[in-house]
Amino acid sequence: MHNYINNVSVIIPAFNAERFIHNAVNSALQHSCVVEIIIIDDGSVDGTHKICTEISNNNSRVKVISHEGKCNKGAGISRNIGIQHATCEFIAFLDADDLYLENRFNNSLDILNKHQNIDATHEVLGVLYHDNDVEKKHLMRMIQLKKNISKKVLPLEYTGIEQNILPNDLFLHLLMTDKGWIHLNTLTIRRSSLVNFSLFNSNILGEDSDFIMRLACERTVIGTNCLKPVAVRGIHNNNRITDQKIIKKESKITDWLQLLEYSLKNKKNDAIVYIVFRYTDNSSKIKKLLLIMSLLAKKPKFIIPFFLGITAYYEKT
Repeated sequence: MHNYINNVSVIIPAFNAERFIHNAVNSALQHSCVVEIIIIDDGSVDGTHKICTEISNNNSRVKVISHEGKCNKGAGISRNIGIQHATCEFIAFLDADDLYLENRFNNSLDILNKHQNIDATHEVLGVLYHDNDVEKKHLMRMIQLKKNISKKVLPLEYTGIEQNILPNDLFLHLLMTDKGWIHLNTLTIRRSSLVNFSLFNSNILGEDSDFIMRLACERTVIGTNCLKPVAVRGIHNNNRITDQKIIKKESKITDWLQLLEYSLKNKKNDAIVYIVFRYTDNSSKIKKLLLIMSLLAKKPKFIIPFFLGITAYYEKT
């Protein structure tokens, strides 16, 4: 274990997590670089709040926050509150039913210390099966999710980017899901990089996936090139949301329009072309093209790169 001068705030949203929360917190406390753990009780009605309060009373590194009226607001809003209360140089996230491993920050903090221009790092997530009947379902789901990945280097049940990708190309490959995807538990983010950055959008499904996509689009995010997991995701019968719902978003018109807006804003011309062609693979092409062109019309300087991209696309096909 390394002793870092730098410090990390770990943000844990917790909803009815009495079965898992103690182990999750302890997995973060094992790291000397973790100066504060901010638990946001998201309206739990079991023993979660009591357990968290007891942990906090016995360890000054642990803080517990509850929503006003002790209501349930969702993981996205809870994480936003955690970010607002964070005081450390770096921010990391952990779900209440997941665990950090002992190597969680070894590579990420080394990279972020050496390269001040890097905003965040991503790594590999393993799995921990809490219930006996969930392993087969998880493996079948991962087979489906990884069908676009031609060269697999990670075990089937792991989550991460399968190959080294340059920061400028990460957003496009996340769109294509041809190199894998990133889990929030493996991100280490420079807190200053979240200034003037829109945080989690609680109005959409899979706000953590949307957050990661925008981070890759608007900031410099790199992998540590370590294939060993730095955290494990707890798989059980009560997971809030499945990977399928998070990753498979292309059926929603608003999601693709949002991604197009991100691409236009950040001049991701390759992503613009990919989104337009992928988006119009579905039905109602005329309606969708009109919506896309209405967005492009607001950004005239992208019209020429857009049509050049279309030309290049047809030259390859």
